[in-house]
Amino acid sequence: MLPLNDTEPNRYSYFPIMTVLLIIINCFVYFLEVFYVRDDYWTFFMKYALTPMLVLGVQGAGALSNLTAMFLHGGLDHLLGNMLALWVFGRRVEDACGPWRFLAFYLFAGTLAHVFFVLVQYDSIIPGIGRAARSLG
Repeated sequence: MLPLNDTEPNRYSYFPIMTVLLIIINCFVYFLEVFYVRDDYWTFFMKYALTPMLVLGVQGAGALSNLTAMFLHGGLDHLLGNMLALWVFGRRVEDACGPWRFLAFYLFAGTLAHVFFVLVQYDSIIPGIGRAARSLG
């Protein structure tokens, strides 16, 4: 059970600006993904999602795809589940450490997740974006 709201006041800031901004960015990227790339998902995901075989085989180690893949989602339920968790837990973490440290933590956690994904699935040619990757491959 996830609490959608709590009664405890924020300690340091009044409004979780970075959490809301990350939710808006994720929803905007999903909107672009659904409405502007509706014809050729495979090419789009191969370019912007994190594909372990390409990360290990190209110069630069997929630095751009590491960043872009953090904002891709495999479906509406994937997006809504992630944004619910970000709203419930992210605003408390942001309140504890501040908006810029929270952003750094968010990007670090995404990068670390991608590193583990590449280490575990090092020979995969399927982009890692959530559940939609299974239906693409």
